[in-house]
Amino acid sequence: MREHTKAKSRWTGIKAQIGAIGAVGIIGIILLGISALIAVGQQRSLSDEIEALRDVNRKVEAIRYANADVSGWQAFYVWDTRRKDPAEAVAGGKETNRGSYLAATEDLKKQLADFPVDQLTTQERANWDAMTAAWKQFFDADGRAVALYRTKTPANLDKADEIIDDAETPGTAAHAYDIIDSNGKALFTSVRARSAEKQKNVAEVATTMTWVFVVVFVLSIALLTFTVYRVGRRIFGNISAVLESVSALSRGDLTVASVPTSEDELGRMALAIENARLSMREVISEVSVASAAVSGSSSRLAQVAEEFGETSTAVAEGMERVSRGTAGVSDQVQAVAAGAEEMTASIREIAKNAEAAAGVAGRAVAATEMTNRTIAKLGESSIQIDSVIKSIGTIANQTNQLALNATIESARAGEAGRGFAVVAGEVKDLARETSTATQDISRRITEIQEDTAAAVAAIEQISMIIRQIDDTQSTIASAVEEQTATTNEMGVNIHRTASDTTGISRELAALVDRAGQSSTVALTAADSARELADEATTLNTLVSRFRL
Repeated sequence: MREHTKAKSRWTGIKAQIGAIGAVGIIGIILLGISALIAVGQQRSLSDEIEALRDVNRKVEAIRYANADVSGWQAFYVWDTRRKDPAEAVAGGKETNRGSYLAATEDLKKQLADFPVDQLTTQERANWDAMTAAWKQFFDADGRAVALYRTKTPANLDKADEIIDDAETPGTAAHAYDIIDSNGKALFTSVRARSAEKQKNVAEVATTMTWVFVVVFVLSIALLTFTVYRVGRRIFGNISAVLESVSALSRGDLTVASVPTSEDELGRMALAIENARLSMREVISEVSVASAAVSGSSSRLAQVAEEFGETSTAVAEGMERVSRGTAGVSDQVQAVAAGAEEMTASIREIAKNAEAAAGVAGRAVAATEMTNRTIAKLGESSIQIDSVIKSIGTIANQTNQLALNATIESARAGEAGRGFAVVAGEVKDLARETSTATQDISRRITEIQEDTAAAVAAIEQISMIIRQIDDTQSTIASAVEEQTATTNEMGVNIHRTASDTTGISRELAALVDRAGQSSTVALTAADSARELADEATTLNTLVSRFRL
């Protein structure tokens, strides 16, 4: 049942109703859009067909013009066969009428080949086939006539003229051209009629789609208006019911009920206002009863508070005398505690310095041991360097010997070995300098080893002295630590005594303050009780304004 109510509320809510209005509007827009798409599609399809027919019509006109062009140039070159040499007239030179005929023929054949035959109807295709077949006859007749013109005999010239000009005899050029012309006219008329029909269809489609637009628009507006009317009627009905109850509440009248007329948000709001009205009636009734009780109780509370204030004043005076006696004892104990703290601080400072000295001595021992190890490593490294220097000296001696041998060999070689002798001399000088440098380095390393041994001995003596200082400092630190512990214990006991004395004095002072505060609070409570009685009277006056 609850699920059914929720579902019903979901479909009757303001959001759903407003959504219905939006849905109707959207449906109308969609229908208009679909109509527009259909109209555009039909218009585009018809426009494409019309454009295709226009293209066919233009090409038909071009072919008809080419037909006349070919026939005209044929008449010109036939006339030339009577005015000049017949063979020369039909030779087809570039600047002759026969040449122009041949050029027009090629252009016509190209147009015939490029013509969109698939755009023609069945009847138009029949006209086209008849026209192309007639052109074949026309060109065949022209070829026979040209062959006769080339013979130059009068009889053949007359016969060739008959093949060109006799329109009554089938197979002649004139007879074929009559067929070409009649079918060309029929084809042009048919295509133009179809184009006009398509234009008429475009106008009809435009008119039809205009009416479709109007009908869809009118239906959408009507449906939207009906939906807005129904939804607005329900919403304003609920608002009127709620407004009447709320207006009565603003006047202090709690007797006008807010009756919900639907299950939408406004209906739930009306129900909530009705519940609030009932709750307010109940609360105001209880407040009226309680305010009368508060008025009587506040009078009794004022009398009790005055009596309690007098008692608190007497207690405060007695506690103040006790507090003054305790304060003197607390001051003496505080002086002893201060002296103990100063002595404890001095001993702590001594202990801290002793610990610091012990730490310094320990670090000095560690540093001397590290220095000793470092110097020992330095001695080992100097020994290794001395070994390397000896190897370098040996290599320098060998290099010197090799340079000497090279000098001897270059002397034997004579003029050809002079350059090699110069290089050998430089190598010999370099080997001598290297030997001298290694000897100097070896001597200095020996001095470093001697100094290192002396430093090791001195550091060992320093380390021994620092260890003795460290042992003595540790003994001093232990003694100071014991003294510190004893002094700390004394300080703790003295502080505890001072703290207890101070706490007693503080508690007594606090009790005196509290006694004074109690007296003040009692007086304040009496005043508050009188004010509460006044407020209760005012509350009764305010509650009496409401109509229950």
